[in-house]
Amino acid sequence: MSQRMRLAVLSLALAALLPPAAALAQAEWEYTPYAVTVWISADPTPQLPPAALDSLAAHLVRRGEAVFGSVWSLQTAIAPQAAIDRLDAAGQIPIEFLADQHPEILKQDKLILLRILPAAPGWRIAARELDCRTRQWSPLVVREAGTLAELPLRAWDAVAETFTPLAQIERVEGAQVIARLRAGGLIVDPASAAQIHVGRALMPIIRRNDRTGKPAARNGIMAVPWTLLTVGERNDSLLTCQLTSGYRSAIPTRGGIRTQRLALLIKPQYPATTLAFRSRGENSRPLSGYEVYARIPGQEDPEYLGPSDWRGHIDVPATGGTPLTLIVKNGNQLLARLPLVPGQVPLLDAPLTDDEGRLQAEGAVAALYSRALDLVARREILAARIRKQLAEQKFAEADALIDEFRKLEGRAELFRSLDEQQRLVEASDRLTQQRIDKLFGDARRLLTNKGLADDMINTLASELARARSAASSTSKTSAPGT
Repeated sequence: MSQRMRLAVLSLALAALLPPAAALAQAEWEYTPYAVTVWISADPTPQLPPAALDSLAAHLVRRGEAVFGSVWSLQTAIAPQAAIDRLDAAGQIPIEFLADQHPEILKQDKLILLRILPAAPGWRIAARELDCRTRQWSPLVVREAGTLAELPLRAWDAVAETFTPLAQIERVEGAQVIARLRAGGLIVDPASAAQIHVGRALMPIIRRNDRTGKPAARNGIMAVPWTLLTVGERNDSLLTCQLTSGYRSAIPTRGGIRTQRLALLIKPQYPATTLAFRSRGENSRPLSGYEVYARIPGQEDPEYLGPSDWRGHIDVPATGGTPLTLIVKNGNQLLARLPLVPGQVPLLDAPLTDDEGRLQAEGAVAALYSRALDLVARREILAARIRKQLAEQKFAEADALIDEFRKLEGRAELFRSLDEQQRLVEASDRLTQQRIDKLFGDARRLLTNKGLADDMINTLASELARARSAASSTSKTSAPGT
């Protein structure tokens, strides 16, 4: 019995333990090939006659059968001109147009748009995949063909490269997620492009359907932001993943008839991802000088990447698909943990809490701490000198030092300074304001330090008076004739 047959028998045996509907859905997901449609767009020219396009289409089908085997069910067609006319600036066809004009396409697994454009010399080939379940467009894959003979090979390379495997999330148990690979029961080649390997990361996507099975009009499909599933173990079609997210409860712990929890393999196509830090809210502004660290799996200490520039930007070089967790700080404050795979997109907007007010408060409080510690030290030194003069009965010198002590700042002056600084610092963000209030609250508690007690000068003046009185009594007692 072949390996493929053994897997099928095992899957059927396991499916028999499930409720009939669940077993059927699982078997369909795992043992039905991807339905892939390739739309070819090219203007016929003397260099690229219709016969060449027909030959290209036949080549794609043959290569699909040879490379993917039963994992793919591939068909090709000339892209409708109306769809090509609706391409947006990103080279994508609006989903609303497809749903209205070509609803049958969205019932497929994959639509791959293959555009062949004249270039000097030869052709520029651009391929982009639409995953129909998640409605996510892949990054653009570009290839060049210098001759007509090269064209089918380069076109297939672009088609295969843009293909993105899909998985369905079955269980969420804390930070562990179990997902089932689409058409995983049909994969016999471990190196298949439909396989998802250990160490790779997936992007979770939640699809909520209406009663007709279409995505709900509002928040029907949502790619979960700043969330990754990193494959830690693969057992045939089952993937055991580690959930990393900047949010709590990023993925619903339960699915449902109308809720699908899906995950697409992340395939970086860019040399780096630029993060653009900006403040949240209506008056958004770039956040410069925010420090960024990268935590790499298996590495204990995070690597310092540097600060964001004047635009709030920082470049994170691609890691070959290895996921990172970026740690963003401003001063001593941790602001965010951002999981990502660098190179997935060229630019990523990262709204953060505007922490400048807290940083200003931190600086003001630090300066106050320094003033208070310096003041305590100076008071202690003066007190020691005064008591030394009293011990030596140098009362005039002690009196001068007490006058010097009176001129020092007191607790009341420090409190007034703290109040002035607090009035100057405020934040529109509630959490940041809480942090600011805590900083000033801690500073107020510091000012209750015994070394700043206002009665200390009275204590020293009383000690001087008692020392003078004692010296005077001693002088009278020891005088002749007494």
